[in-house]
Amino acid sequence: MNTDQWRAGIAHPTKVILLFFLAAVGTSASPSTSAFASDGLEETLRNRVFLMLEIAKKEAYPNEMIPLKVRLFVKDLSLKEVQQPRLSHEGFSMQEFENPLEKKETVNGVTFDVLEFQTTLFGTKTGKWTLGPAELQCTLLAREGRSPSSDDYFGAYETRSLNLRSEETLLTVKPFPKKGRPADFRGAVGNFDLAVEVLPEEAEAGDPVLLRMSVQGRGNFDTVTSPGIVVEGDFKVYEPHAIQKKNQKIYEQVLRPLKDTARAISMVSFSFYDPEKKAYRTIRKGPIPIKVAPPHREEIQKNASMSLLSGEPGREIATVKGSPGRLKRKGVYLYKERGFLLLQLLPLLLWIPFFLFHRHQEKMRTDARYAGQRRASRRAEKGLREMNRLFTEAGSVEFYDSVYGMLKGYLGDRFQIPSGDMTAERVDEVLMAEGVNEEVRETLKEILERCDLVRYGASESGEAERAKTLELIKGMLHHLERQRL
Repeated sequence: MNTDQWRAGIAHPTKVILLFFLAAVGTSASPSTSAFASDGLEETLRNRVFLMLEIAKKEAYPNEMIPLKVRLFVKDLSLKEVQQPRLSHEGFSMQEFENPLEKKETVNGVTFDVLEFQTTLFGTKTGKWTLGPAELQCTLLAREGRSPSSDDYFGAYETRSLNLRSEETLLTVKPFPKKGRPADFRGAVGNFDLAVEVLPEEAEAGDPVLLRMSVQGRGNFDTVTSPGIVVEGDFKVYEPHAIQKKNQKIYEQVLRPLKDTARAISMVSFSFYDPEKKAYRTIRKGPIPIKVAPPHREEIQKNASMSLLSGEPGREIATVKGSPGRLKRKGVYLYKERGFLLLQLLPLLLWIPFFLFHRHQEKMRTDARYAGQRRASRRAEKGLREMNRLFTEAGSVEFYDSVYGMLKGYLGDRFQIPSGDMTAERVDEVLMAEGVNEEVRETLKEILERCDLVRYGASESGEAERAKTLELIKGMLHHLERQRL
């Protein structure tokens, strides 16, 4: 079950402050018959849907990873189009929310459905900071003339947008202690280990040697920097190259022993702050010996020959050429050969497809409308294949779920309509402005209404009805794809 289809329940109302911003979306119900009449609505919903912000700790150090949860509680209500939470987090760096988890939770003897969004964040500045509030947008679905939790499946739908808001929370970011701070500490926070290897362990002077340093464990790898190294002997040291993996960061650094006097990597050290033990830690590895041999004798002889050919003082004779080489008839020039001239066209022929591809990529990057239309066309083709498969293999709900998802993505890409603004009225307004005729717009409304009726259990659909819907979609998409909008 995806987030758009999620239906759930609520928890204890005294734990959060809930603010509702309600706006009518696509309803013709009068105030006296509407399920969303303002009288008593806020109090009714207050005990059925709210948002809670939870953080693992109230005090932390800079760069320390802190787990955070935003939890949506709902009871006996139907929600759709649940968006990702938004969170005010000045003074912190926060990662994207993961895919939400669905679970049930019992509070004071009452069971609720919970949609849990998880992420981590870390403080970037010391001080006391206000985190939140967390906000989440969704759509409440109910029958016209019924309460939001009514089980009556007859009558028209009515929807309202909900903007849920949690309480704020305070979090203190403490400065690192000065006592015991290592000289090479660069802000890494967590619990890490260090592994070091050198490849190869034997080399000739002038040959490169690879030092691989792997930092792994738990913590904020964004703030992990390259370990410090100390070498013994005459080495040329190059800048390290970082490779980021999950729970691991690898630094590969090239060293080149310049002479056979180079002996070893004396020490590799990495310092970090462990917030669990509230102490600095330094891991040291070494010494790591490297056996360095003088340059090979053939290389020395080659260098001597090069010196001879270069006219080094004291040298009077370089070499005697033993063969005149390949002879060629005078007056025959390569640039006059037909094959050579034709060959000059090859770079142009190769350049043309690269130019067209680059032009397409540039338009995809800079022209949002062009990029959206290309994505919409691909989404339509893929969606039609999926609907044809579900038409014969699955039931009504799965079929209409696929229809709804494809249309939502297609219209959003084609007409640049944000997901949170994807309502029937908004879509109709955009299509009218784009010059789409009324027949196509009415067909789209009919399809979307049929999707809602079947997906939310108000109606069943037979094979003939699904076949009709599929033909309507094909005709509508064919018209929109052919029309230059």
